[in-house]
Amino acid sequence: MHASYVLSRCLAAGLALLITWPTTVLAALHVVNVTGEGSGTTVEQAKESALRDAKRNAAEQVGVYVLSQTKVENGTLTSDIVSTMTAAFLRLRGVPHYEISKQDDKEVAVRVAITAEVDDSDLQHFRQLARDQARVAEFQRLTHVYQHLQQEATALRALLGSAQSTQDKAKYSAALERNHVLHQSYMLLQQAYATADNAAALDLLKQAVALYRDNAAAYAALAGLCMEQQQITDSLLYCESGLDALQRAQEYTAEDKQALQFILLCLKGNAFFLNGQYVEALTTFQSADQLSANIEIKQIRQSIYTHFLFDYGGLLMIQGDYTRSTELLNRLITLLTAPPATDSVSMSSAVPDAPTGSAANEDELQGDTYMLATSYAYRGIDLQAQGRLKESEADFAQAKALATKLSAAAAANIQTLLDNYAHTMR
Repeated sequence: MHASYVLSRCLAAGLALLITWPTTVLAALHVVNVTGEGSGTTVEQAKESALRDAKRNAAEQVGVYVLSQTKVENGTLTSDIVSTMTAAFLRLRGVPHYEISKQDDKEVAVRVAITAEVDDSDLQHFRQLARDQARVAEFQRLTHVYQHLQQEATALRALLGSAQSTQDKAKYSAALERNHVLHQSYMLLQQAYATADNAAALDLLKQAVALYRDNAAAYAALAGLCMEQQQITDSLLYCESGLDALQRAQEYTAEDKQALQFILLCLKGNAFFLNGQYVEALTTFQSADQLSANIEIKQIRQSIYTHFLFDYGGLLMIQGDYTRSTELLNRLITLLTAPPATDSVSMSSAVPDAPTGSAANEDELQGDTYMLATSYAYRGIDLQAQGRLKESEADFAQAKALATKLSAAAAANIQTLLDNYAHTMR
């Protein structure tokens, strides 16, 4: 493996892969008062069930408010998905007020009243989410999970209510408790999606998998965060745990399961590569490539997909598979040079746009520019090997032009790559 290629990938790996949120400003509050009902075999279980119901009701009301303040043009958004998205940043005001409405030897029923609030900065947050189809797809997967768990809980409560034997009561009570734990785990994942602090997100995700070891989506988020922080060994372990969990998890649709498998394979391949395990990286990318035909790429975060194309294409170039490498790099260059997508949400003039020109945005731009310059260099090498000399020279020229926009260290790395691989055609 050529050292310049390894350095190329290591520099590009610093891009954020999963959880990043824009800076927002505080603004006017919107408050809702709602109630919820729940039941369980203990008072504590019933209270938790009632609070979940109340939060769900609050999220639905806030979702209506969000939609009334925002022109949503993204056809993939549904009321359920909007409720799931808004629940991620819903805040409670004061202390919930509980009231036991029923209590016997079989069941405890509780009613709760809560006050929830959302401010206009959260509308900015929602609009940022709704612009990105991959983000919406993540919340759609959560919505599917919540719907599955809610249906399961309803069926289990009915079975518990009609159970006669002590053994059956214990069985259905245990199943309900497991359902509750899964729901809590996915709520923690949802909260992690909504926090801007990586340390806090990491803690929430670790809590999520501690509660439910088969939360594959949480493992994917953990793997991405660790990759971003250059914790490669941890990222690899989380990828392997997530792929293992997917084999047992029952709460995902077939489509959601395939999307999560692709994400985990991409991240695992990245981790293998950065860990110096090039054979394993190539095999993993081949598995991801086979799976990609069955999923909607637009529902995968672009940063994950571009790193997959970048690493896989580079490895195939090193292996001498120049034709296939060219195909992957064509896809990557098309993605990186595409004009920005039109916003899927019209911004309200009452809420200012997120600030531009920040250090984070500049770093991300430089990361994309570096990846694009390197991609042109790689594709030029592929084309050169295929005897397509004019095309390869054009790509080398593109790489050199982009290198002038980079830092001195990054530009030097591009030049080293060209010096080692590219030969001037005369």
